[in-house]
Amino acid sequence: MRYVKIAIAILIAIPLITIFYANRQTVELVILPETLERFVGLNAIMGPISVPLWAVAIGFLALGLVLGFFWEWFREYKHRHEAAKGRQSKAELQAEVKKMKARENAGKDPVLVMVEETAAAR
Repeated sequence: MRYVKIAIAILIAIPLITIFYANRQTVELVILPETLERFVGLNAIMGPISVPLWAVAIGFLALGLVLGFFWEWFREYKHRHEAAKGRQSKAELQAEVKKMKARENAGKDPVLVMVEETAAAR
């Protein structure tokens, strides 16, 4: 399975590296188009930024991955919450069973209690 993962990673990496290498020209990034810039004025503050096109692609790929991870983390909150409640309930029930067994076996010989528990488990 490990080799399959490595093979898939290589199959994805080779085309990406090829595309990034082919798109080495620099592009200018601006925050807003010129029509909106007249109203807001952010481009005057930030100015156009010259970066290679492959850096823009990697940046947006990373941004998409991070946003996707956060989206899934928030979406799965209810499942994590229910699992935590289930673990808490299980711990409470185990503690209650332990107390009940202690009350039931109070005053008995500990060796006999272990023998009875082993026989009951079979």
